[in-house]
Amino acid sequence: MTKQELHEQLVKEAEVYCPNMTPEKRKMAVELVEEVLSLSEAQRNRFLDFLRLSKRANALGLDVDVDKSTKLYFIKDVATNTVIAPPPMNLETVAAWLDDYEKEADEEDITT
Repeated sequence: MTKQELHEQLVKEAEVYCPNMTPEKRKMAVELVEEVLSLSEAQRNRFLDFLRLSKRANALGLDVDVDKSTKLYFIKDVATNTVIAPPPMNLETVAAWLDDYEKEADEEDITT
């Protein structure tokens, strides 16, 4: 499949699976998928790890973000937009921090 054919297929699928998205948002989604597909396997795995950690953080009212200049991660509170775990963090550090945060939250639930 050529790059153009893949692009056309992704556009069609975005229209089917994301009918409520605006055309601009669908275009952004297609571009993101194309960019992810262009990554090496190791890069794709790191991206998936980032997405999984972001999902875990979101469930706790947090957000994992990246400092674009240093490519290092940090965690912020969504409600206050306050950094609560500053960079420098790599994905492994983010995972360990979230483990500790979840453990503390569980302990607080038990004592209350």
